[in-house]
Amino acid sequence: MTKSNKGRGSKKALTINKTRLAIIILAALVVIGTLSGVGLIVHASQDLPEVVDLKERLTSTSFIYNEDGTEQIAALHDVENRIIVDFEKMPEHLKEAFIATEDERFYTHFGVDMRAFGRAVYANVTDQSFAQGGSTITQQLARNTYLSREKIITRKIQEWVLAVQLERSYTKDDILEMYLNQVFLGYNAYGVEAASNLYFDKNIEDLTLAESAMLAGITRSPNSLSPHNHFDRAKARQETVLGLMVRNEFISEEEAEEAQNEEIEIVPIENQKYDYPYFVDYVLKELLDTYGPETVYRGGLKVYSTINTAMQKEAEQAFEDILDSAFPPTEDGLYEPQAALISVDPNTGYIKAIMGGRHHQEQMGLNRTLSPRQPGSAFKPVVVFAPAVEKGYSPATIVEDARITLRTSSSRWSPRNYNHRYIGPVSLREAAARSINTVAVRLIDDIGVDAAIETIQNLGITTLVLEEARLNDTGPAISLGGLTHGTSPMELNSAYGTFATGGKLAEPTAILKVVDRNGIVLEDNTPNVKQVLDPSTAYLVTEMLKDTIRQSHGTAYRNGNIGRPAAGKTGTTDDNRDAWFVGYTPDLVTTVWMGHDREKTMSGVYGGNYAARIWNRVMRVGHEGVSSKDFSRPNSVVSVQICRISGLPIGENCPSDAVTRDYFISGTVPEHTCDIHIVLDVCAKTGMLAGEHCEQVVQKPFVQWPESWNFTKSYDSKDIPTEMSTCEPPPPEEPEDDEDDEDNGQDKDNDQKDKDDDDDKDDNDEDDGDDDNNDQEEDNDNDNNNTGNNSNRNN
Repeated sequence: MTKSNKGRGSKKALTINKTRLAIIILAALVVIGTLSGVGLIVHASQDLPEVVDLKERLTSTSFIYNEDGTEQIAALHDVENRIIVDFEKMPEHLKEAFIATEDERFYTHFGVDMRAFGRAVYANVTDQSFAQGGSTITQQLARNTYLSREKIITRKIQEWVLAVQLERSYTKDDILEMYLNQVFLGYNAYGVEAASNLYFDKNIEDLTLAESAMLAGITRSPNSLSPHNHFDRAKARQETVLGLMVRNEFISEEEAEEAQNEEIEIVPIENQKYDYPYFVDYVLKELLDTYGPETVYRGGLKVYSTINTAMQKEAEQAFEDILDSAFPPTEDGLYEPQAALISVDPNTGYIKAIMGGRHHQEQMGLNRTLSPRQPGSAFKPVVVFAPAVEKGYSPATIVEDARITLRTSSSRWSPRNYNHRYIGPVSLREAAARSINTVAVRLIDDIGVDAAIETIQNLGITTLVLEEARLNDTGPAISLGGLTHGTSPMELNSAYGTFATGGKLAEPTAILKVVDRNGIVLEDNTPNVKQVLDPSTAYLVTEMLKDTIRQSHGTAYRNGNIGRPAAGKTGTTDDNRDAWFVGYTPDLVTTVWMGHDREKTMSGVYGGNYAARIWNRVMRVGHEGVSSKDFSRPNSVVSVQICRISGLPIGENCPSDAVTRDYFISGTVPEHTCDIHIVLDVCAKTGMLAGEHCEQVVQKPFVQWPESWNFTKSYDSKDIPTEMSTCEPPPPEEPEDDEDDEDNGQDKDNDQKDKDDDDDKDDNDEDDGDDDNNDQEEDNDNDNNNTGNNSNRNN
């Protein structure tokens, strides 16, 4: 029995010891945690600013500069939109609306609301995020004035420390006054007075309860809750604020209902005029996405941008000079068709000029360089030329330009050329310059849509629809730029940049560096470049696209020449709804798009006219002071003398006017020489095979395409003569007879008559030529009026 009790006693003692041990361990953890917390607080509290001169900090302006900081591009807020108002002038219901919404225990806590903080910690742990911060008005004032918005524990501790210091240094009313004078409420409006003027065209003391509640509601998300752009959201948020005011007994339910039913009139925003507005808007968007509105508008940032101000000015002026005269605004002040331009250094991705539309309408408005549109033939280099070269094609490869019909999953597709004409065997180089649709379709049929899609995605195009759906981009229409959603000028510009740089894709950015008010570099954008295309492929595509500009049959020959090596591609879609020109040098890539915001036909607008003219002006300015240079040819590309008709190395019968040079990737040069030419003896007088009586016989080359080329029809039978000339033998010489002299006068008269008859015949021939010209013009008119039925009408 004693033994048994002893055992139980030992177990009880062991249990007590375990409990004591647990308590000791817990106490140790608390001590360690406390010491660690104290250490963390001490560390986070180092180098905190003095809690003084708050009003000076409230007016810290952020500036945008050019690349080297020598020119100020924009100030991201101005003093007129940052009006300081005394606490006494603020209506009580305005103060109460913000307190109820942001910090209902504002007048009872010491700067940090532990209850709200605990609730936020619980929510964040539950959600495994930092969705809630539990920040008081004092903490928000401390953060917005002194700190960044980075959600890390040290920043939160600094926020607490500063909040407590603020509470010790200022009264509650002082803190609330400073907060209401600095809170961001959308656009450039800082503080309730500026926001009251912006939205309601009122001074702060004239605000109604309903208007005050709406202002307080905006605080959570000034952009998405803006009464200008999202009135329904702002109205719903206002109802929430009024409910919170009732719960905190600031107003009665009857007052809340009356305010809820009050009709609020929002005044329109006056157009904000500033230099280079589309470029500034783009930079501003990047900054807001990264740092948030408080830091951007109040943080005293110095932002060094990538802008080329001369190019930006020229782009704005070119839009006005070229488009406004041809397409003046409507009576309602609408500018249609619209246009967009983006110019980028392809080696770095640095944006040099942006035009998001014609005539800037409002800050942060629509930027059409980011809007997907149908690219038409401007997509061919990306979708067929580049992947075809990777599959072994060269600029000299011969492809047939003839009618073609492909079977799709649900139908038969028979695309046509924009002019309804077909020229038979043609080199890939010439097909690119002429923008021949049937060649592009034959390429996609040969290389396969999957290979094309892989290349497209490697070149940075993200808008393809590939999943199973009734409409997607996995069919052959993609070869003509027929896409479900299209692609944006920005993305297409980057894709062309890979051709300019030997296959390197650079991520576009408008910001070089961002420095805060203390001189700390927050962002330093070194170029983000990656190799996505073989250099030899990029070079051969560029060689083809040069002919768009430099050859008379090129679609941009008239307006594309800028006096230095350049390449590019036009694009015009079905019914002239979109017109493009994308062109580049080794130093710049510029894309110009034209079209209506709501897609409809444009009259007389093609990629090679207005768009190319704008491109020309901007590119000339962009290259001022830049030495002219050609695209760098990789060692893997060789130059070979070829026959331009066959695309093969020259053979013994190639005519001299068919001999040229072209480029191939090493290892892809055809092994056999040109053998499509035959040389025949031809009668110079009749053009038929020379007979025994032909007075003048010449040797003339003809093209005889081998059957192995598998063309859909014969292209040489009509040219090669098959019949023998029937020239009569010369008459025998007759002896001279003096009696014939009597007839000489008569013979001369007959000779003159014969000459007159010949002249009449020549006159008739000239008339036939005029008729041919008229017929030709009539054909052109008919072709231009016929839009075709393929997925995209391209040129």
